Amino acid sequence: MANSSWTGPRSTSRPRADRPSIGAASRTATASARTAPIPLIVPADRIALEAVLDAVLENVVRHGGGEAEIRWDLDGAHEAVVTIEDHGPGMPGEAHHRAFERFFRADPSRTTDTGGAGLGLALARALVEAQRGRMWLEPTPGGGLTASIALPLR
Repeated sequence: MANSSWTGPRSTSRPRADRPSIGAASRTATASARTAPIPLIVPADRIALEAVLDAVLENVVRHGGGEAEIRWDLDGAHEAVVTIEDHGPGMPGEAHHRAFERFFRADPSRTTDTGGAGLGLALARALVEAQRGRMWLEPTPGGGLTASIALPLR
């Protein structure tokens, strides 16, 4: 890992969430962050993790209704889990299972409306896996999409 260091919520999601909006053309997203009750520090490439969070938040801006909650939690004694939850329209049917495929678009007719090439989430997952982590998507109860990223603590 070229930029390997011990990193956690303060050096990744905190600066992003402290800003009131994340712009993409005329669209913005508002993010709020909630951290675990104990400090979570993971051995990860901080720049890569920021790129992953940016890719997910860019999808919130483009497709997710513009508001997201970022949570850092401890899963057992071995993983830190970052959850980014939105309450937008979500993905149709089981499309969230294919969202990490390169060039996949849940609704191809929206390409000209929202831009993007369908690479952001594929690259994000590759960066997470390079950190020995896992990344997955699931529907948010009540509508929307939840992205989860699990990273080993050691």
